[in-house]
Amino acid sequence: MGIKGALAFAAAALFGAALIDATWTPPQIGMGWQARALHAGNVPNVATPNVPVWDIDPEQLNSASDIATLMGALKDHNRYVICYVNVGSLDTGANDAGSFPKSIIGNAYPDWPGEYFLDIRSSVTRSLIKARFERMASYGCDGIEPDNLDTYTEKTFAPNKPDLTLTDALDYMNWISTTVHDLGMAIGLKNGGDLVKAHDLASVFDFAIVESCAEFSGDCAEYAPFIQAGKPVFAAEYTTKGDGGCPVIKSADSACAATNAANFEGIIKTCDLGAEWKGCQTYDDNGYRAGATAAPQIANELSSTAPLTNADANGFSNTSPDACSDACSHATADACSHATADAFANATADAFANAVRRPSTKSSTWSRRFATSSRDQAATLSSGSNNSGALAGSSTTIMTAAVGAVIGIIGTMLAFQVWIRRRDARAKQTLYNTAQLAAV
Repeated sequence: MGIKGALAFAAAALFGAALIDATWTPPQIGMGWQARALHAGNVPNVATPNVPVWDIDPEQLNSASDIATLMGALKDHNRYVICYVNVGSLDTGANDAGSFPKSIIGNAYPDWPGEYFLDIRSSVTRSLIKARFERMASYGCDGIEPDNLDTYTEKTFAPNKPDLTLTDALDYMNWISTTVHDLGMAIGLKNGGDLVKAHDLASVFDFAIVESCAEFSGDCAEYAPFIQAGKPVFAAEYTTKGDGGCPVIKSADSACAATNAANFEGIIKTCDLGAEWKGCQTYDDNGYRAGATAAPQIANELSSTAPLTNADANGFSNTSPDACSDACSHATADACSHATADAFANATADAFANAVRRPSTKSSTWSRRFATSSRDQAATLSSGSNNSGALAGSSTTIMTAAVGAVIGIIGTMLAFQVWIRRRDARAKQTLYNTAQLAAV
């Protein structure tokens, strides 16, 4: 492969194996929640109800300063903020609606005036939805509520082109999960209970948000895999139909009985998601049920569902050294087995020079210094070998040995991190056992 290729391989391997950045903190079973619609020019009081999880759409405020004020208040009250993003349809009143070309817009969404289906198969759609996720990350959102994941059940594009399929929806869900996790946020499943068990969605999403499951026989039970996995289900039941198609509950007591029996965090709301709030579970003064604890951070890449063979120079450029040891400790043997020389070989010293980690200027400086130093040293070695044939042969031998040593160290590091992960996994196996779940 040559000295330059070997150096690029070794540098990429070190960079990819060690510099793993994005982590996200999932919400926990037993955390009370509030779902709240916002209105332009009106920043709500986030002190009441005093529950830890708030589900909002910051961009309904239509003002950068109001968004900053709201997010600051939420963080001051130690709120875990889930941010709403419409991923399956276009609301023509959205701030960014003008960015969506006609080529990706489908039929009108029944019962929701001003909404049209999006072609989730399109790379154009995904690029625009990713931009929405990036804005939510910049606001300080902890998690994402992706709405309208189940549009494949509707007449989305016919007769102009084929309708969306279940396969399209599942592919989109996996893309959304990976994309949001890469941005350092948790991702929730919005409705879609009939797919949870059949397609193991509890392993793809960190939590679920469910609407009106108490009004459909057996529907709440479809989300049981989330509870069994120690992941919360936030359930909303509605007392009014509103402008859309919110099913109206028969009574708050019967709705709460259904969500409580499923161990969900149920709330009673009007369809327009006003300030009103009734929690179904019994919470303490801070909005927690007995047994609820702060959730641990989860490291990206090696713990994600996406195989490492998808990693390239751009993926590595989003990582940072200060997350190395914590993130690598979450690596699993299965995930590590997907890391191949081909993936690492795609990363070059030139790509590393452009590596900039969004959250940390200090880490970005470290990355640029590392890349510049590597390039300068490689250039010096190349120049020296051109000036002296004897030195070239000697340098080649020395560098080949050095690269071999580096690769050996990498293998040892990965094996050690896999051992740590297996040890930690065994230690945490009882974190969400049946007795603890019953306690909450």
